[in-house]
Amino acid sequence: MQDERSASWKILLPEAHSRRTLAVGLESGAVLSLARSSERLECAGTREVMEAVESAMLDTDRVSCVERLEHCRGDYSLIVAAAPLGNEGLELKRLTHLLASNGTIACLDFGGCGKRAAVLRSLGLDSVEQYAVLPPQSPRLFFSTATGRLTAKGLGFHAPGSIRARWGLRLAGFAGRIGCRRHLHRLAITMASRHELKKRPGSLPSLISEHLAYPIEDLVVYAGSDSPRRKITALAVAPRDRADVVVKIADTKLGAEAIRQEADALLALSTSPLAPQVPTLIGERMEWGGYSLRIQSNVGSAHGNQVPVLTDQHFAFLSAMGRIGRRSLPLSETRVWQDTTSLIHSTGPSALPAPLHEAAIRLNSDSLIRRRVVCHRTHGDFAPWNMRTTSGSLFVLDWEDSRPDGLAFCDLLHFVYRQAAVVGPWPGPEGIWRRMLQSAERLRAITGDRRSGIPVAALVWMINEYLHQPSVLLKDALPHLLTRVDQLNAYA
Repeated sequence: MQDERSASWKILLPEAHSRRTLAVGLESGAVLSLARSSERLECAGTREVMEAVESAMLDTDRVSCVERLEHCRGDYSLIVAAAPLGNEGLELKRLTHLLASNGTIACLDFGGCGKRAAVLRSLGLDSVEQYAVLPPQSPRLFFSTATGRLTAKGLGFHAPGSIRARWGLRLAGFAGRIGCRRHLHRLAITMASRHELKKRPGSLPSLISEHLAYPIEDLVVYAGSDSPRRKITALAVAPRDRADVVVKIADTKLGAEAIRQEADALLALSTSPLAPQVPTLIGERMEWGGYSLRIQSNVGSAHGNQVPVLTDQHFAFLSAMGRIGRRSLPLSETRVWQDTTSLIHSTGPSALPAPLHEAAIRLNSDSLIRRRVVCHRTHGDFAPWNMRTTSGSLFVLDWEDSRPDGLAFCDLLHFVYRQAAVVGPWPGPEGIWRRMLQSAERLRAITGDRRSGIPVAALVWMINEYLHQPSVLLKDALPHLLTRVDQLNAYA
């Protein structure tokens, strides 16, 4: 629970920003994440951790290191502690003495949940909240286990891509329904304060409640990816007679750009025939303690299944999206071509694998950049884990990579490749190309396009995919895919 992504649990804290924070036993990633939301942070830890923090932060004046807890000055509004040394009760008592009267202490992954809560209450911290953390090996999902309903909401919010992870969540949910929750506390977060945690005016649930005009009971937090454009996704759990909502929170500049891009896409789709199949934007431009956030409807994500293969519903959705903002442009005038060539230049062509370097050369050839291509609204990460099916309806989520002028067929190619590469089974270079081509030809027949943009889309897609997510599978398939693209180009 030590990297920056795993510190996403911090939005569960009663306040977005802390006046003074003490980090005890944390590694550099978690310290960096806390430093962004603290006016002043002291780290009781190793010099190696502080050196890593200082090398990663431009502003290190507000971060300092103390060798021992005895040297801490006290009166901290937030204390975050992981893996304390020695007796847990003694350690918590020492930390409590350093806490401001209205401060909060967060204990990460040490001791038994019940025992820790009892110790904290005996020290005068009467408001105690506990959150399960899954999976223990790479924390991404955080949710309260206070009630069976909150546990069920937590286990049902995220649908992992891998079959093994999905079965793990199902088994955890079944065990929870029959009253067994010990397995959910193998890794846990315990937060405690002398005052009510959830109902503080500065808390995120309070802000959401004020905006919706009805109360929010708790949050389920999903950490998402570790990309620079990462965002935190939270399910705001409402009373039974009200609707849950989804909140996207960005704690970095690139993350804020991502959720703004998603908001733009949802606004554009709100007047299209696809509006019932995508989230509705409820809170467009909001902030919480300096973080950008957006509130969306919980369309399709609370219930529903992933579908690992393309169905008639997928093709109908892609066909309808192909009519949103549709136009024809020379390849060189498209945003995706400009962004791709800029990315190639910044990466350095010589650093690319030989087949990708060859593909980059062809992407800049005179004959190709003058070719007209079809552009329209695209999703950008059209993958099985970003969609749900419920009662025969397809819902598509997570639009932060959406483009108003993406290339036709790229979403389709992305779906076929990502399902095979991430979940499997991998069909090999020949098999993956056959699946891509067959699916693209089916979509072309549905849309009625007379000219196929498949070769150009495949070329641009493979370069972007490898530059953003290098993969041995894709690297091995590149020479084969490039040969097939050239063959199609000869007849395009």
